[in-house]
Amino acid sequence: MYRIDYTPYKLRDFILFENVNWEFLSKNPNAIEMLEKNQDKIIWGFLCLNKNAIHILEKNIDKIDWFWLSENENAIELLEKNIDKIYWCQICRNKNAIKLLENNLDKINWEWLSCNPNAVNLLKSNFNKVNWYALSCNYNSIDLLEKNIEKIDWESLSINKNAIHLLKSNLENV
Repeated sequence: MYRIDYTPYKLRDFILFENVNWEFLSKNPNAIEMLEKNQDKIIWGFLCLNKNAIHILEKNIDKIDWFWLSENENAIELLEKNIDKIYWCQICRNKNAIKLLENNLDKINWEWLSCNPNAVNLLKSNFNKVNWYALSCNYNSIDLLEKNIEKIDWESLSINKNAIHLLKSNLENV
């Protein structure tokens, strides 16, 4: 499903092992080999955000921070097996969680989902729950925004990389 890069992470010769920032290293998808060898130094909350660390987390379920894991795009299978531990607000931002969210509509935080670039079809079918401030930032929502100009939050739209044409053609709203 996902291509995982297990390229070993090597510290530069001038970096001392005792000076490693384990918070940042725990998030680093290229540091898996080093993290596996130094599990006593892992910062588990940060590791939960690491897209290449799922196999480590599966072996250490008791150390998982489910709040952060809910955002990890490669953790869907692990989350589905532990649905009672999902942080639904967080998972609404997860681009790969759309099927899981479609099966749990009652748990969705619609504001956060409105930011999710892969949730546009789900938002279209639940139009009355769209958060227009958040949707205006969503770079995959241009089609929906173009059809609902009166609902756009123009300030939010200003950070949408795909909305320049909307901003240019509606300068009076900006």
